[in-house]
Amino acid sequence: MPTVIKRNTDNYVVYIAVIPPLITHGEIIQKLSSSMDIQDACRGYSKAMCYCMVYGGIVVEFENGEFTHITVEGFVSNGSNGDVFTLNKFLQNPYSCYAFNEDVLCFSLSKPFGSSRFIDNIGLRYIID
Repeated sequence: MPTVIKRNTDNYVVYIAVIPPLITHGEIIQKLSSSMDIQDACRGYSKAMCYCMVYGGIVVEFENGEFTHITVEGFVSNGSNGDVFTLNKFLQNPYSCYAFNEDVLCFSLSKPFGSSRFIDNIGLRYIID
């Protein structure tokens, strides 16, 4: 299962599935391996967060709790300057830098210099008990 980066704006919560590292143990994996019930395993997580963990990609959650799933190839890294994240801007040009409440993240199709993480569009791979 990928690690999920969570970032906030005034209007959205954005979840980004990234690797490395892959999560190979933890509460959600234990629940899934014992029951294979995703709904039960996701208790305690928002639906959007759980969707991102299970299916990968980028999930944008709206203020009303609804969300959309986006598949973006490439990498994400920390940046220093960017436009405030909005869904429309991101859909028009995902390969740019976006400001969140916490920091700035830059999305690129090729691996940039410095530390970056691969956006995982697969999510949950398999569970062996």
